[in-house]
Amino acid sequence: MADSIKLVGVKRISNQTGNDLVLSKPTGGGDQFKIRRWWSDNKNCAVYVNCTKLNVSRPTGNVVLMVPASQDTRLDIKFNGDSTWTFGPVSRSVDRVGVFTTNLELIEEYVFSSVSGGKVMKTIPAGAASYPA
Repeated sequence: MADSIKLVGVKRISNQTGNDLVLSKPTGGGDQFKIRRWWSDNKNCAVYVNCTKLNVSRPTGNVVLMVPASQDTRLDIKFNGDSTWTFGPVSRSVDRVGVFTTNLELIEEYVFSSVSGGKVMKTIPAGAASYPA
């Protein structure tokens, strides 16, 4: 199945067209998950960021989308049901999005124009996990 949503702020989903993307909330309360920053991280000094977590259903194995979001965030997300992501045309107050395994191993990252200086750029870091098969 394919799905598209609009993330507004840190916890509101609107204009959803499918059911593959599901907003997840921490069991201990709050609206966001605190995870170790996956970009520009120093192995000797961990930095944690607040992320909005979307659980993603896929026929070949589920993944997780992590969005470092704030109350100003507006992000259009389109997912083809397998492993293709499209972001925009609206992407306000978002620098990057990470796709992770359900065990929070990074698969790939999407870097937005505020960082890349151009179009949304997909990066696959060395040693990255693979999409579940």
